Amino acid sequence: MVAIAAVRASNALISTSLSPSPTALFVGATSGIGQSTLEAFAANTQTPTVFIVGRSKSAGESIVNNLKGNINPGGKYEFIPADCTLISEVDRVCDYVKDKVNGQLDFVCLSCGYLSFGGRDETKEGLDALLSLRYYARMRFVQRLLPLHPKHILSVLAATTENKLIEEDLTLKDPKNYGIVACATHASTMTSLSFEHLAKHYPDTAFVHSYPGIVKTQAFTRGFPWWGQLLMKSVVMPILTPFATSVEECGQRCLFYLTSKRYPSWSGKQSGGGHGVNLPDGVEVAEGEGAYLVGATGQTGAGKPMNPYRERGMREKIWDHTERTLEDARKKSTGEMLSASRT
Repeated sequence: MVAIAAVRASNALISTSLSPSPTALFVGATSGIGQSTLEAFAANTQTPTVFIVGRSKSAGESIVNNLKGNINPGGKYEFIPADCTLISEVDRVCDYVKDKVNGQLDFVCLSCGYLSFGGRDETKEGLDALLSLRYYARMRFVQRLLPLHPKHILSVLAATTENKLIEEDLTLKDPKNYGIVACATHASTMTSLSFEHLAKHYPDTAFVHSYPGIVKTQAFTRGFPWWGQLLMKSVVMPILTPFATSVEECGQRCLFYLTSKRYPSWSGKQSGGGHGVNLPDGVEVAEGEGAYLVGATGQTGAGKPMNPYRERGMREKIWDHTERTLEDARKKSTGEMLSASRT
């Protein structure tokens, strides 16, 4: 594990160790862990340029005003409203960011998502909305933004909890296969496999899939009916609170994953360097080769099925599935598949 004191010490050096004017994209940063990570990033950099993506325009504008007025007036912040359940919306955001950053985007932080105990909620592009937010939309951001040479990409989800996939139904199209556990498992396991695949092909980018652990945020009550929210607030959260991490500490840890040489790119690890803040005393380079599956306190690990999946070539198979699925979603959004079926 990495002690929170070492995390904070590393983050305090960001402004003097890295570029004074980094560029970053935060997706899902209008509340909770994403917002906390964003605020920590702004507070520890000098003159950043930050793009913030979320659904709520009012929440986004409030966050931008707080960043400008209270956290770091020297930065440039822009909120981009988008429904990231849709791949077409992700493409719109990526096109916009590409036009703005002059060929270089340093950091990408992905934390969009919510809790849901309902059934499959299919979008017009044929994907389940929750699985899209947790996996497919995030991978679309990664796919579209890799040409901008990001130094670090972080997806905050459920690393080290990987489990068995339903290989014949990876998108969980069949309602019999869909459920809260299956959705979480597929998103987590496919993220880890895809990041390990991408690290081989983009050796100058570090890929981190993290699990925040139990964090006291509003996400615990969203998606529930009123009685469920009451139950969570009055019974469940008081029980979990002694074991929960504060959202502020979680944001500090996520910033550390984004900026520390503990998690270097493949090329950086080979050269013994890489981009990021030098390691604090007592902290070593993490186990991994450009892709890191990180638990709640910074330790690396993996769920039981990961080694068998690696041996079977599932990293490549999952990424191939992901690219095909994203292309199908794009075609549905533009009407290409409908047009093709009529010819």
